[in-house]
Amino acid sequence: MSLSFRKNWHIWTLVAIMLVAFFVRSWQLEETLYFKMDQARDATIAMNAYNEGPGMLTLLGPRAAGSFLRLGPVFYYFQYLSSLLFGSVEPHVMVFPNLLFSLLTIPLLYYFLRQFFLRETSVLISGLYSFSFLATQYSRFAWNPNQTPFWGLMFVLGLYKSATSENKKQAGWWLLVAAVGYGVVSQLHFTSLLALPLVAGAFWLFFRPRGIKIYFWVVALGVLSLFYAPMFISELATDWDNLNQFKYALTAKSQEYPILEKVEQSLRLHGQYHSLALTSYGNTKDSVFVWFFLFLVGFGFWRGSVLWKEGDRNKRAFLMLIGSLFTVFGLLYTKLAFTVLKPRFWLLIVIVAYVILAMLFEWLCSPGKKKRGRVAVAVIVTFLLGANFFAVGFWYQMLASQKEGDSTSYGRELVLKQKNLVGLKQMKQATAQMVKVSGKTGRKICFYTEGDYRSPYEYIIEVYFPGVEYKRISFGKDTNESCTFFSIEHGLVVTEVNLPRDHDHEFFATSRDDFGKVTIWSIEKKTEEEISRIEQQQQDDENEKVVAKKVESNDVAVEERNDKPRRKERVFWKDIWNKEE
Repeated sequence: MSLSFRKNWHIWTLVAIMLVAFFVRSWQLEETLYFKMDQARDATIAMNAYNEGPGMLTLLGPRAAGSFLRLGPVFYYFQYLSSLLFGSVEPHVMVFPNLLFSLLTIPLLYYFLRQFFLRETSVLISGLYSFSFLATQYSRFAWNPNQTPFWGLMFVLGLYKSATSENKKQAGWWLLVAAVGYGVVSQLHFTSLLALPLVAGAFWLFFRPRGIKIYFWVVALGVLSLFYAPMFISELATDWDNLNQFKYALTAKSQEYPILEKVEQSLRLHGQYHSLALTSYGNTKDSVFVWFFLFLVGFGFWRGSVLWKEGDRNKRAFLMLIGSLFTVFGLLYTKLAFTVLKPRFWLLIVIVAYVILAMLFEWLCSPGKKKRGRVAVAVIVTFLLGANFFAVGFWYQMLASQKEGDSTSYGRELVLKQKNLVGLKQMKQATAQMVKVSGKTGRKICFYTEGDYRSPYEYIIEVYFPGVEYKRISFGKDTNESCTFFSIEHGLVVTEVNLPRDHDHEFFATSRDDFGKVTIWSIEKKTEEEISRIEQQQQDDENEKVVAKKVESNDVAVEERNDKPRRKERVFWKDIWNKEE
């Protein structure tokens, strides 16, 4: 056993790292799960397919933010497969694919680093990545960008190996690996779809694959065609609607900023999120992160130049690949500097920071400064592990206690929209309360809550309380007959019933229950006479405040586009199958 361990210590260490990472990532996952509008929307598609068959799967995936352009559907298919495998559509089951690929990123990163670095360095860097606060957070909830580190790294590794493998058959197989990686990652995030072909072009311009048989190229195109077949079929069925949305998204005018402002913003964002990935610090606008990023770039360029001069083709190819990845995304994110404001845009390219950190470690431990260098590496590793573990622990403590801590005091705010700390457990408890109260009255649940939580509560009722009738409170012409009314609020210090401003006078509260950061009010509707009297009084008050204003019809602040394509509904596989029949 001792001989086996000495020989394969790196494998055993990686296994241990993955086990610890699994326990860290899965801690109370079901109870503290981040489950809001996007997660419920995606899970509903998988649930419908699970209950009614794969024909209920869509041919297009989630929307790219701020447009009606849709990505590919592979993310939905992963969730559907997870529900089939575990025989459940509970919200935490939909997270399992993200959790799995987050763990598999660790050995994949190790193998990628081993193409350039020593075994010890590769294990150390992979371990640091596995315990990153950023990587941990984004592995714990279901969202299409969260898998980009694994599939993006698979694509990058395939590019590298297809250009450097001496065995041409192996190079061909690695080309197929790259095709699979791009086939998935390009359906997970819009920037990956755009940028990674440019990365491949820039890299292959200098280190193109040599001697790969033509049939590998044909099969690679076939793999990509297979991944994009649902989207192509959807385009035929919708008269190229998504392509038109894509064209519009690329050409639509948005607010422009001077180039210097874009560069400044881009530097700040790169500094913040590379630091966040490495250290867990970075969710503020402190200028120190810009200097941190400039140091990374400066050291990486200097050290890369030194290693380039050594003349090893494979090492040069590795450096060129990392340089292409950084340059393409850097230019793209400078162009989009006031759009790519969230950490999810950096999930793929923070690998650059870890590569530069590996360069620093090996430089510190190079001949002539090995003893002092190891001490320096130990100090850096201790700080990085301590900072990230403390951030994760502090975050988990807040989630468990449902009490916010002063995260700003040490520079780490939650990077998700989760400051209200609402987890699935509290939402299920609130739903159970609605079911209990409505059961006593014999009427269906009619509830109101913020937009981010409307679909999640519907999903929770469908999954955990099947057969219970429910609907959202109607404020229009729809009827609210036979209802037991509820209002739900999340995360805030609640003193009033959460209802739309135009309709809060129509109801009054009868009781209140709190479940952690979730407040649920039982409410009843006032009589029509009371409502009419209040509305008349409000109208009289409003009339007293009316001041005539002239509005110039030609004062248009933003140029309007009249060529925006109308949105068309997504096509399901059942629509295609029924049409064929």
